[in-house]
Amino acid sequence: MDYTFNANKFFHYRSEIDDIQVNVFFIEGNEEKAKMYASNSMKLVTYLKDIYGIFPYHSYNISEVPPSITKGLGGSGGQGLNFYPTNGLRDDVFEFPLIAHEVGHMWWGSWVMSTDASSAMIDEGFSQLNAVLCFRHFYGEKAMWEFLKNGGELYPQSARNYFASFGNGEHDMPMGTYDEGAERYFNELAYVKAHFVYAMLMETVGYDSFMRGIRWIIEEYANKQFDIPNLKRIMEEESSMNLDYFFDQWFFRKGAPEFSMDYSISQLDDGRYQVSGTVKQLREVYQVSAEIGLISADYQMIKKLDITGLETDFSYTLNYKPIAVVFDPDYKILRWTDEFKNLPLLNEAIVKAFSGKDEEAITDFMQIIEKEPFNLTAHTFIGQAYYNIEKYELAKTHYQTVTESFESEGTMSHTIPYAYCGLGKTYEAMGQNEKASLYYKKVLQLIDVDGTHARARAFFEKRESNVKD
Repeated sequence: MDYTFNANKFFHYRSEIDDIQVNVFFIEGNEEKAKMYASNSMKLVTYLKDIYGIFPYHSYNISEVPPSITKGLGGSGGQGLNFYPTNGLRDDVFEFPLIAHEVGHMWWGSWVMSTDASSAMIDEGFSQLNAVLCFRHFYGEKAMWEFLKNGGELYPQSARNYFASFGNGEHDMPMGTYDEGAERYFNELAYVKAHFVYAMLMETVGYDSFMRGIRWIIEEYANKQFDIPNLKRIMEEESSMNLDYFFDQWFFRKGAPEFSMDYSISQLDDGRYQVSGTVKQLREVYQVSAEIGLISADYQMIKKLDITGLETDFSYTLNYKPIAVVFDPDYKILRWTDEFKNLPLLNEAIVKAFSGKDEEAITDFMQIIEKEPFNLTAHTFIGQAYYNIEKYELAKTHYQTVTESFESEGTMSHTIPYAYCGLGKTYEAMGQNEKASLYYKKVLQLIDVDGTHARARAFFEKRESNVKD
């Protein structure tokens, strides 16, 4: 975009730090919420200006836009202005990863642009990396890797999301090879895989070398086009490493590796313990440096293991007997795990539920729930499938599994508003409007997810109209 503009009747709040103005424009909001978003955004902008060496604009602005315009977008924008759908930002929780990603567009896609061949891998992938760097700075490396693996409360882009969307291999493709005919899937990869690969690159070359390379990109490619080959060139020069293997396997090959590990523990004559084992690769062979966690009740030692072939042996001598030996304990390698193997089936079942294949979807969801009884996504969408075929009692049971979990644990996700809205429309379909009203009121207290607020408002407008009639 060459120009970004938004006009509406706003509640406006402004603050300033280091000659950078931060503005918040809410269609529906109050001063307390605006201050919270302004102050937290200022922290992000201050940190990012420091690591990138520049903030390219005079101000950073958050602006709401009616969801009828933003459609399914969680956020968008550039040139100092980010858009978010009305009611898309929670009142009492700063949407950290979402804001951190969108702030990233001040540099990536606006200041540094991409070539057609690299497109979203730079614009969106590096804005995703921006959120990763913010996690590292504000919450620590462990939280950063957890975010990369599982995403955030309302920010699912992660390894989990990658395996759910691309795990069956049908639409997966190499990140470094642009296919105009498959642009939709190429763009989706930029959201769910690229930032993990960039984080692994950072781990490979070292944080200092990586950040020197990032500054180099910001300085050399201001208002110019940047691409994956130049990323490789810069990171090789900064780290003095040959990164052919890294880019070949992560940018020019689709998919991800899978590992298994067998080990044994024996006590030596001197009282120490020997841990011996073998790591096997179960799919294509990757070259990785993996961590092996040697864990006791109150201590964890990490050993690095360079893996280059189908099988790699290891042996460590310890002064203590570990109670567990764990491969890649912090999930620093994008890889298949047992917990991720159900995700492609879950994704396929959701597609079936929204395309009229409800009976097939129910069969798939039940397979998942048998293996994972507390998979809230499966419970939410099997509730939708049962609702579609008018099996309302079964729909209620599954929706209530989700809402009861939320009310006991308080963990928010996109499925929570869906489940409350599902209960509302289920009771509405059963003619129990008082109960429907309770759940629709709850919907309006939660974040708006793809029309849940509109559904609730339509219910109350219809009731009000009926009362007048």
